[in-house]
Amino acid sequence: MISFIIACYNEGKNIERCISELLYSKDDFEVIIIDDGSTDDTYSVCKDIQCRNSRIRVYKQENKGVSAARNTGLNHAKGDWIFFADADDVLLKECIDIFSNYLSENIPIIQACQVYENSTFSGDNKRYLISSEKLQNIALNRKAYVNIVQPQYKSMIDSVHGVYCKLFNRAYLMKYGIKFVEGLGLGEDLLFYIEALEHCTKVILVNSPVYKIIKNANSSTRRFNVRMLRYACSFATDIYAFYKKNKKNRTFYINMCYQIYFHIEVGVVSNLCHENTDYSTKEKCVELKRVISIPIIDEAIETTYQHNRRKVFSIKYLQHIIPLSLLHKKKYRLFLLYRKLNNLYINRKLKIKHYINNKYERISLCIKQLGRTQY
Repeated sequence: MISFIIACYNEGKNIERCISELLYSKDDFEVIIIDDGSTDDTYSVCKDIQCRNSRIRVYKQENKGVSAARNTGLNHAKGDWIFFADADDVLLKECIDIFSNYLSENIPIIQACQVYENSTFSGDNKRYLISSEKLQNIALNRKAYVNIVQPQYKSMIDSVHGVYCKLFNRAYLMKYGIKFVEGLGLGEDLLFYIEALEHCTKVILVNSPVYKIIKNANSSTRRFNVRMLRYACSFATDIYAFYKKNKKNRTFYINMCYQIYFHIEVGVVSNLCHENTDYSTKEKCVELKRVISIPIIDEAIETTYQHNRRKVFSIKYLQHIIPLSLLHKKKYRLFLLYRKLNNLYINRKLKIKHYINNKYERISLCIKQLGRTQY
């Protein structure tokens, strides 16, 4: 049996959509919903769904964050397999059927594909085996591997950084005490996944989608949240501790440094540069200096910068290396100015793209209407 664990916070409008397709299945499964202290009608909506379907169980707790909510779900799970889902995404009706073909194999992690909203990707349900060590490095730095992994793996590594699209054997998680780091609101999925991969040798990849990603403009990584600054620093400390504890190799170290830099970009830089922040330029510089001065983070930026330097230049490469170089050289004001100009460039580019797409759609519509005209 599969236990689907869904942590909810103010998802009253989305939770039924998340599981609606799954409920058509007649297979044996359970859905465990953890209401993490919602302030909207999430709990009442979930209880109403539970009354209509005995395979759903709902629990409510004080707001402790997504990691604590998922750990609560793990404590209540009865299934042999665990699947984590976000309440604002959608579990596809084929999910259980696709995974059921591989549950009897003695491999504790099974991974499938995601599909985006309005996408038509269907996959071919072919099965592959990949080493867990290779997946660790892909998860840490997917961009570095996307062009060199075997072609059949490409669609299956899109979701590699998260815990969705994956089945974890519950006995395996319990044996090694694998849980989410509570109090961490950034990178908690990646840390869980990296830890889970550490204790096995192979992972099954299935080339079919089981999960639909719905873009959420209100995601915590897309709005200003001062706690993200602390989360980014905590992530760096936690993943470095994992690296030291497990005596990982140089390849892991280089990819880990990139991931620390990436989380500084997402959790610190993007937050400080967000349009809703009330930080002054001086305050932003002070905060950046404080974060970059942390030895682990400073070391990660230095390593990432040195590893990414090259003599052949392109616009895309410069967009990547210039901000990294400015952070490396502690040029905080220049870095913030670059980010501001780059954001203006990106926004302008998106507006032009949107304008061209609208024009194209209008022209296409006119051509179709002319084609229907009877003379």
